[in-house]
Amino acid sequence: MSKKQIAILFGGRSGEHQVSIISASSVVNRLKKDKYDVHPIYITLEGKWLYPIVPEELLKDAKIINKANEVAILPDPSKKGLYLLGENQEKHIDVVFPVMHGTYGEDGTIQ
Repeated sequence: MSKKQIAILFGGRSGEHQVSIISASSVVNRLKKDKYDVHPIYITLEGKWLYPIVPEELLKDAKIINKANEVAILPDPSKKGLYLLGENQEKHIDVVFPVMHGTYGEDGTIQ
């Protein structure tokens, strides 16, 4: 059985941005590595989507965002992946798990 590909969305344009990073760190650390490949996607305060940004590493050093790729998840149902912008590359995603708090997260905007 192949592993499920899980995208974790965290951060965001909310006043609860930092809380989301801490929550995402907890989620990522508790997902079973033998069952899931985790694809952490950090949403900056400005709304830019960056990948891969491991929440725990971001908490230690914010400069890691300089090494990340800008990405998007397209609303086209024939596309089932994460698109690395600038590289024209796709990564298959089975499930998107939003770990967002406050405005633009808990209000349904992401969904």
